Amino acid sequence: MRIPPGPGAKSVVCSKIHNSNARAIPRETNSLQLFAFLTHEDSKINIEVANASKALAEAAQRDGSSMKTIAVLTMVFLPAIFLAALFSMLSLGWNQPENFSVYWAFAIPITVGTFALWAGVTQREQISGLLGRVRLKKTFEKPGRRSRSRTGEHSD
Repeated sequence: MRIPPGPGAKSVVCSKIHNSNARAIPRETNSLQLFAFLTHEDSKINIEVANASKALAEAAQRDGSSMKTIAVLTMVFLPAIFLAALFSMLSLGWNQPENFSVYWAFAIPITVGTFALWAGVTQREQISGLLGRVRLKKTFEKPGRRSRSRTGEHSD
């Protein structure tokens, strides 16, 4: 007989144990049965919680990916939009068509700088690890000695 999980499950198990006492089953067997049943129910609940947590983590990862896409698009367009608004001010005198190349001369480097700053901040650990390996390699190389390739030949 399958006992449905829930708050009444314990009472059902206790009633089964009580009825089995009438049939002269030792108390230790009853306690082991109760412990095994409760452990089994607890394990099923833990599996359900783990599956729900996994689904939540996957949804959070998709959300994070979407947020990163939005952030990258913002980094592409926001510097250029800011400069377009700045260059459209009549008080600055940027309304001549020949000054349009000045707009691109500012917009492109600022956009590239924004991406470089973002990469530096978000990839700081990887960059510092890479620089550490380069420094470590330079530390162990002896000056004036050429490095050997895998075949053992000297390289220039």
